[in-house]
Amino acid sequence: MIKPQWLNDDWVHDLKKQNLIDFVLNLRERVRDSLKAVNECAVNEKAKSTKYYDLKTRVVEFEEGDLVLVLLPLIGKPLQARYCGSYKVLQRFNEVDYVIAMLDRWKTKRVIHVNLLKKFISRDEVHVEPVAVSSSVTVSEPVSVNFISQVDSNHCVSSVNVSDVSLSHLNGDQQVQLHQLLVRFADVFSDVPGKTDLVQHTIRLKEGVLPVVQAPYWLNPDKLKIVDK
Repeated sequence: MIKPQWLNDDWVHDLKKQNLIDFVLNLRERVRDSLKAVNECAVNEKAKSTKYYDLKTRVVEFEEGDLVLVLLPLIGKPLQARYCGSYKVLQRFNEVDYVIAMLDRWKTKRVIHVNLLKKFISRDEVHVEPVAVSSSVTVSEPVSVNFISQVDSNHCVSSVNVSDVSLSHLNGDQQVQLHQLLVRFADVFSDVPGKTDLVQHTIRLKEGVLPVVQAPYWLNPDKLKIVDK
């Protein structure tokens, strides 16, 4: 057994193995080449993703003083968000960020990305002009019919009648049809709330159960003013 070991030439190859310094240098070179290949692949994938993303994108810009809606998390529900506002644009910070004035929040000024903004369109700015249409149909004089509520206990009487309803935006035929509907269903078209006995609902409470204390839902500041009144 000793003779084959003596006559074996592998010990010569063992002397020619890499030392530690050469191994570390070669490892650094391989790592450098791997990082270079990874960066090139990342650049190609980024360019490809940008190409597909730009197919459905559009440029959104706002000016100072514009009113916008901001996508914000709900108070008490950080995992849910919705558009709140309206808020005023104070300044354009850069190409995609804007400084927004948020007076109803603890931080009155915030830098918001354009993807979280949406243009606010006020309903008061939308005006629909009536179209004048000539018609040979003669509309009779409106009959004053009071809309009486179904609430007999309160004896509430509505202040709205057919003569108060403006039908100038309709043509002659439409005015006649709508007038007949208002007269026929006068008990339905009322500004006084009524009641019905067709459906009944019973609330069964458990004995000895304490009421559940729950925080009120967050409301828009404009709606909150109406609720406080």
